[in-house]
Amino acid sequence: MRRVGAELRERYVGDLGFLPGDLPADHSEEKFFIYVRSTRYPRTVQSVQNLLLGLYPEDTRLEASGAAGVIAIESKEKAVDHMTGLSDKRCPRVKSLLSEMDRTIRPGEKHVQLLEELAVQINHTETEEDKMLIDIWIHLADLCHCHRSHGMSIPFGLTPSQVDALIDYNTWLWSSRMNLPQLGRLAIGGFLQDILRELKATVAGNPRAKLLVFSGHDSTLFPLLKALQAFDEKWPPYASRVQLELLQEVETGAFYLRLLYNNQLRHMLGSSEEFL
Repeated sequence: MRRVGAELRERYVGDLGFLPGDLPADHSEEKFFIYVRSTRYPRTVQSVQNLLLGLYPEDTRLEASGAAGVIAIESKEKAVDHMTGLSDKRCPRVKSLLSEMDRTIRPGEKHVQLLEELAVQINHTETEEDKMLIDIWIHLADLCHCHRSHGMSIPFGLTPSQVDALIDYNTWLWSSRMNLPQLGRLAIGGFLQDILRELKATVAGNPRAKLLVFSGHDSTLFPLLKALQAFDEKWPPYASRVQLELLQEVETGAFYLRLLYNNQLRHMLGSSEEFL
């Protein structure tokens, strides 16, 4: 995440001169140009902390009265935070919609064989956990991917190809689920409203800050990319990011929006244009 922060610094401080090079100790000035919000999980808070250390390394944090400049990280209660993805606690209807959706979709033969093979390999028998939003196959893929990414042995003796196949299955299942409009709205609609509210305020001349940073989960990025029709049917890798850049034309004053996903331009909402 520090590398991601350094890339953002190179673009918005170095290339564009959009952000100041140093972080002031005056908190009122700091709040004007950067706003940060994270879901209330240690891993997402730590992720954005490291991103900020890449964006503003320690030697760029100006000191005043012996106190170095800091950046506040806001968060919301998990029960009302729309960045956490689908939540049956936030909306009890989620479970019934998922059950209804899962009855209408059927995994392909390769996925059926994979799950049967893995169930034997990890000695798994179906339980109530398999009916949860985040089931055993999501947990297993996360666990294996984490071990593999850190050079550790993969649990249960799974092979890299089995892990890839399991991630492929989870991607298929959740992509299919997000195709149901009601589930898509429940998964990301509230957060999209937050984003739209910030964009409208900026266009109206009342921006909260020059840069807004939101730290969430793969369960945030997945439905967000689906909703913006910019999803590539691949599970978001570690340290993934979506950048929505709002640009203003100097001559006309018109505003345009573009999307970058992991530093690559993505068309969105069915458009073939770079800007909307």
